[in-house]
Amino acid sequence: MLHSYLKATSLERARYGLRIELAGILLGILPVTIEVVFRIIMPRLVLPGADFYYLTVVLIPVALVVAIMRQQSVMEVVDGAFSHS
Repeated sequence: MLHSYLKATSLERARYGLRIELAGILLGILPVTIEVVFRIIMPRLVLPGADFYYLTVVLIPVALVVAIMRQQSVMEVVDGAFSHS
């Protein structure tokens, strides 16, 4: 994902929803990763709401679906523009 995001142009990032995908993946993984790292480094530290950090993983498929829907709507507009010419 990161490789595709970095290689894509700004127009491609917007067109294919790569920004939404990257944001969803980061928001889905970062809280869990931070919690695991803190649990390893400082096992006695209790982070507020840590029991619910795993719920953010739901953002990953949601972001992917939103990006796919955006890509399909862009493709419909592009197909519509070329079919009327």
